[in-house]
Amino acid sequence: MLLWRCPSVSLAVGIVLATIGCSTTVDVDGEDAGTFFGVVRGSLAIPVEPRVEGRDETEDPTPPERGPAHSDVTESDQEATAVLFAVELELSRAEPRDDQFVGAGTQLDIDDHVFPGPTRVEHDFEVTDYLAYARVGARFEDRLQVEGLFGLDAGTVHLRTRSLGRSTSEGTFTIGPLVGLKTTVDLFDWWSIYGMAHASFGFGREGATSSKKLVELGAQFSPIDSVGVFAGWRKRVLDISRRGSDFDLDFSGPLVGIQLNF
Repeated sequence: MLLWRCPSVSLAVGIVLATIGCSTTVDVDGEDAGTFFGVVRGSLAIPVEPRVEGRDETEDPTPPERGPAHSDVTESDQEATAVLFAVELELSRAEPRDDQFVGAGTQLDIDDHVFPGPTRVEHDFEVTDYLAYARVGARFEDRLQVEGLFGLDAGTVHLRTRSLGRSTSEGTFTIGPLVGLKTTVDLFDWWSIYGMAHASFGFGREGATSSKKLVELGAQFSPIDSVGVFAGWRKRVLDISRRGSDFDLDFSGPLVGIQLNF
């Protein structure tokens, strides 16, 4: 009766109850431009002999006379294009972190733990990628290398969230097909620069889906054929739809890696 006789109080209580009962679940937003990526790659190359266009030896079995104006292969013949094929495995790890403000009337849902707004939460991520793909392409003038990437992108995003003395954690694993492109330019015998980009769409448990994108620029130093090191910059974007709050992650920063060639 008291609430009924005080319309303003009744209205305020109604708004509070409606807000609590109808809170909107928001995405986990993570953005860190200072993320460090550690990478290990292993590559098995299958050499393919270049095709050289030249004189048809069946037309005249007698070799031409050698002289200043004669040679078995002309300069244009020597400009061959090599077909490339390799299988590559990659393991990478990053541990970005970010904080997020959850506004009034909204909430985060992590592992069935609800963080209602208004509040500020801290996120610690552990992002592990397992990639397996074939590199198929061509090498031009023994300097420029262009390859398509076709394979699988599997990975785990483990999240730990804290707010006002409460914390929870949850991990999501997805796997799916990957396509991309890589271009490499050899500067010297041991040095090369490269650019790579790929995208994937994956599936996980309990109906989880993922859309992942990667852009990477770097330089590689290979003093011996079997081992090399590389460094550069990487940007990784992950959109993961899952039970509870979705993940909307955008990480970038320096990377350092080891290249093993078999």
